Amino acid sequence: MKHDAGSRREAARLFEMGYGYGPVASMMSLPQEAVREWLYTFRAVGSEGLLNMGRTQARYSWELRCDAARAVAGGEMTVVEAMEAYGVASRSPLDR
Repeated sequence: MKHDAGSRREAARLFEMGYGYGPVASMMSLPQEAVREWLYTFRAVGSEGLLNMGRTQARYSWELRCDAARAVAGGEMTVVEAMEAYGVASRSPLDR
């Protein structure tokens, strides 16, 4: 299910106010899993990246993907921490 930019904009505003994905999902009557992914994206690339979701597909260099994947596989970082540290907007490149 796709959600519009207005929903993501409101979620970003609430994230900036310090709300987590659970309260935001509840307040907006949205699925928690979708809002959780939005929060991960928001933390990694900010509100601009969250608002641009679905417009363009991010491309990451081989080196960046390898570095981030090594950090996750080696137990140095969680997937979410690696997203934040390496500016990766989606979990997909790191879940493989």
